[in-house]
Amino acid sequence: MIAYLERAARKTFNLRVCARPCNGAEYTAAPTLPFSNKAEARAYCAAKGIKPWNF
Repeated sequence: MIAYLERAARKTFNLRVCARPCNGAEYTAAPTLPFSNKAEARAYCAAKGIKPWNF
């Protein structure tokens, strides 16, 4: 599992989780999880065994 972090509105972040490094249709279809900061997103990835790809 790979996680991509992207900035969202009002200093929040969205985390997209894909099965492997991807782009295009697979990337846009990936589930998005909201987080208030990067530390929370990193902690979630560590707890779930997901590799943070771009952060």
